[in-house]
Amino acid sequence: MTQDLRTEWVPGAPQIALDIAGEGPLILFLHGIGGNRTNWHVQLGHFAALGFQAAAWDLRGYGASEDYVGPLRFEDIRGDLLRVLRYLGADACHLVGLSLGGRIGFDFLQHHRDRLLSFTACSAVADAGDMPAEDRKVFLERRRAPLLAGLTPAQIAPAVAGSLAGPSCSADVLQQLIDSIAALRTDSYLKTLTATSTYQNHVDLAAIRCPVHVVAAEADPLFPLSKLRAISQAIPGAMLSVLPGLGHLSNLESPAMFNAAVEGFLRNVRAGDRVREGRCNHAAFSTSSGGVLLMSFEVRPGSEEAFNRWYDQTHVPEMLMQRGVRSARRFVTPGERVQYLTIYDLDSPEVLDSPAFVAWRDSSESTKAMVREHLVSSTRVVYKAL
Repeated sequence: MTQDLRTEWVPGAPQIALDIAGEGPLILFLHGIGGNRTNWHVQLGHFAALGFQAAAWDLRGYGASEDYVGPLRFEDIRGDLLRVLRYLGADACHLVGLSLGGRIGFDFLQHHRDRLLSFTACSAVADAGDMPAEDRKVFLERRRAPLLAGLTPAQIAPAVAGSLAGPSCSADVLQQLIDSIAALRTDSYLKTLTATSTYQNHVDLAAIRCPVHVVAAEADPLFPLSKLRAISQAIPGAMLSVLPGLGHLSNLESPAMFNAAVEGFLRNVRAGDRVREGRCNHAAFSTSSGGVLLMSFEVRPGSEEAFNRWYDQTHVPEMLMQRGVRSARRFVTPGERVQYLTIYDLDSPEVLDSPAFVAWRDSSESTKAMVREHLVSSTRVVYKAL
């Protein structure tokens, strides 16, 4: 937890509790249906240290935020987010949402695109309709029935937490999940379960024009990788990060892995560019970089679509997770003989010889498969700054 973490309340009805750290561009974290703002404390410290104002809220009816009258409506949640932005003096923010927080993010993106600098959706779908109706019904009834029968959130917490955690989740993290669920208020939780299972906003993923990062946890029991990969492929220029071995609460199970994925994505977005259709976002290069890596490729005829999808949605995001790799920019020749060039901005050429980078490079089976199947030739050149 960062030393300058503070809790503030956004005025209005209901009051919204925020934990805030740091100064700079705003990055706002939204918790899942069984969480609260404290689930993001490690992320607040990490991103505050990177030069962001990092904030996490308690959804209305959760944690230290006030309760409200009537059903939960997504339009009211959108209003709460706008209040948070006004309170923090931010015209726009980087939004990171986990599970329900991701659903909220997709909905906010659809209605207030101009208020987002980027959006990271973690273990989240865009619409209740993305989950089959029967699965939604089963999920809703399994969560509601014990509470309607008189059990408290604290009594159901161990079972629910255990159903969400990945196979390598530590006992300490599992206890944190249990504590979060135990802190739920029954009425608010029931209203949120109903809203998230029934509200359908029909997000047109192909029409999204915002830097989007989809984070999938490999061992997530709720949202399989195949579903989240399909969502990322439907959004023009979206990046996909796959976190191996983690369950639904990836930010808690492995903060280092989660933070590296989000940081790699934001490193490009912060440079000021936007995702352009069909390609990952391209960052402006820094004049302080210590070197560049140039990779050029000639792709087999008929392999361009598969190669570019893999390169944009798998390879570039993985490269940007490597320490010392600052940004990436892609080019293509305008003539009939198509060749591709990628320029990676580096802290220094030595980055490419570091043990961590070499280990990742040598273990990347997807890279080896792509080279075998789709490339005619490739060239690698490293330059250092003068």
